[in-house]
Amino acid sequence: MKSLLLRFEKNKWLSLLTAIIVGGLVGYYLLSVDWMPIQNWFKWILGLGATGLVLLHVKSMFSENVEDLGFYYSRLYGMCVGFIYSSVGFMILLKFKTDPSAASGLILLSTVLATGCFYFIKNSYSKLAESHLIGKNLIEKQKKKAQEAE
Repeated sequence: MKSLLLRFEKNKWLSLLTAIIVGGLVGYYLLSVDWMPIQNWFKWILGLGATGLVLLHVKSMFSENVEDLGFYYSRLYGMCVGFIYSSVGFMILLKFKTDPSAASGLILLSTVLATGCFYFIKNSYSKLAESHLIGKNLIEKQKKKAQEAE
């Protein structure tokens, strides 16, 4: 899986096409089973993204180096951010139009899923793990200085 993701990461168009296909297929499936309206899917995706971000931040607090965070850390972080921003944007859009057609609902849901999938494949947040650990180290240094000052 890692080697496949590394190949996709280098080719932006292949990543985009794959994300659109995966987002479209999953979006079509979710809407075809007719479990809940489109607005509720956006709420669930927003919750999934927010929960994922919180869990990834907790993981970074207990990690000592980038290898502890793992290969998928920045990819999952990007996917969660993509889910949050795109679902919030479309939830705001749907506030003005409360009953979207089936085709527009499919397009919106597929776009949200494709955005998260693209960020996962493309690894847009690749330097994020290092910056989280640098921030953690700076906070620890400030705490030590405060303890020494007392």
